[in-house]
Amino acid sequence: MKKGVIVLLFLILFSLTSLVSAGVIDQKINSIVHYAEQYELGKIDYLQLIVYGNTIREEINSQLGQEYRVEGDWVHRGFSEEDVKKLFGQPTEMTSWVWVVNEEHDEYVDEKLPKWEKRLFDGRKIMITFNAWPQIIKKQDGIIRFYEVDFHIRFKTHYQFDLDGMLSEIKSKAEQYVENKQNGRNLAEKIVEYGEFLWGYLEQNNDDCKDIMKEFFSSEHKQEQQKKVRLTVDAYEGKNLILRINVEACESCEWPHVNMWFDIDTMGRFKRDGLNALKGQDKHELSEEQTIEELQAELEDTIEGLIGLVEESDKAGEFRNPERISSSRAALEKINMLLDEKYYGDVRDKSEGYEKRLSFLTGLLGRYGQVQKEAFTEIRYENRLVEEFEEISNKHCRQAEFECGLDEGCLDGECIDAKGGLEDCHNMIDDDGDGIADCPDPDCAAECGWICKDQCQEECWSCHERECSSECQECWRCNDNGGKNCDDLCRDTCWKCQEEKCESKPFCKPCKKCQEDARDEYEEQKCNMLCAEDEDSQDCENCQNNLKQRQCRDVCEDSCWQCKRENCHETGECKDCWECDWDKDGKKCESRCEGCWECENKNCNEKEVCSECR
Repeated sequence: MKKGVIVLLFLILFSLTSLVSAGVIDQKINSIVHYAEQYELGKIDYLQLIVYGNTIREEINSQLGQEYRVEGDWVHRGFSEEDVKKLFGQPTEMTSWVWVVNEEHDEYVDEKLPKWEKRLFDGRKIMITFNAWPQIIKKQDGIIRFYEVDFHIRFKTHYQFDLDGMLSEIKSKAEQYVENKQNGRNLAEKIVEYGEFLWGYLEQNNDDCKDIMKEFFSSEHKQEQQKKVRLTVDAYEGKNLILRINVEACESCEWPHVNMWFDIDTMGRFKRDGLNALKGQDKHELSEEQTIEELQAELEDTIEGLIGLVEESDKAGEFRNPERISSSRAALEKINMLLDEKYYGDVRDKSEGYEKRLSFLTGLLGRYGQVQKEAFTEIRYENRLVEEFEEISNKHCRQAEFECGLDEGCLDGECIDAKGGLEDCHNMIDDDGDGIADCPDPDCAAECGWICKDQCQEECWSCHERECSSECQECWRCNDNGGKNCDDLCRDTCWKCQEEKCESKPFCKPCKKCQEDARDEYEEQKCNMLCAEDEDSQDCENCQNNLKQRQCRDVCEDSCWQCKRENCHETGECKDCWECDWDKDGKKCESRCEGCWECENKNCNEKEVCSECR
């Protein structure tokens, strides 16, 4: 009888303790919400809010938590997993990442641990979440695991923007581009800039998404609702990286389609540099002629390759082959675009095709882990600022350098034979009358560099984009706008960066060799045409002299010419000479070049280093 009474008393006391603990938690939560409201009303400042939040957190952990000794007098307070479950109920998610208290970094563990996170307050200025995340203390004799209860106060970005002004600017730039096909890069940059800004605003205010859309769009811009399915799987989870593959499929769209992309989360001490700045370029050989089975095999190979690259980077502690990781993103997009056309080409079979496609993708992702499936309804809005209609007979002929042969150009949607002619590649004029002007003309393939895209774009050109995009923006913009004096703008900024960080590296050698050979061939053809017209002309004589110099390049490049670059060109001795317009001021230019020539003769031409070149 006494034992029964003791057990009953224990249960009553245990229940009372749980109730008291839960009551204390609720009371503290109400307190932090109250202070948040006071801050929003301007009655306390942000520093006071932080102090109140820290005080409440310490009170919860000290009143209800246990002591965990880190080392010496360093004591940490927290909760066991069971205590947290009693106070908060079921966890909101599972994680393999813990915070190492005595080493102050995230760390991956082999087991999945529960974590709790609850949004307490979402105001105009701040958002507050209440969380309990797994923590560990590493000791010589083992590991102590516990949970610390905490409030996370995030100060929202204060957005002030003129949406009408943004749209007006985009519309104006788009109309200019439609009219004269110029400033395309500037238009694209503005679209990306404003798009990312508005996306950030929506992300931070997602609870009010529908109301915000009503502010952005009028009722006539609202489209039909679309039922969608999202599939997500953690395809790789290592000690530093998590690779998450996402699929979004639209069943109720006029034309069903599938979007596939991936996210890479970095944790712990992983070096995050080297990936975000890259733009994806598809390096896979894909075509419309491939069958569904062949494209699905390409998709499987791309995912397998991506997982291998992420695993390699995870073990190395830094991104390895970031260009290949980035190109996988473009490959996934292109493969699924081609599969869209294959599956849904016949409107009568599109529903059946959608089901087959979704079944294949679910099975494919299921190889790598538990697939999370979510059905949702998407409300779309569309406000067309500028429309341009064009009839294109061959929809794949948009850019000559990527779709047409090296002897062809892209005109009115078709690849046409346009090789042969004297085309000035930078004057915005169709000099040879074949209907195609400047760099898109195949006669400019060598001068404009795209003849070597297979040797250049995977490593060398992606290096330009990754390492020098900030230094090259003005240079690229000048070239896009047909600028006449872009060399002066580019030489000491963009070109210098590209030479130091990319062109001088071993991985750019095949690209440089290809471009040099292509320019030699181009200059020889151009010279032959000039001399055929008038072999006694100054243009003919000049080009023949240039050809002789080019023929000596292999002998001179790494010896005599390198000497001139180091001793005269890179020191600025020849800048006045290079900036002179020889066509207009031949005599004047000679006097401006005397210093350069004297430097080259004194330091190089008269030395042994140039004997073989001479």
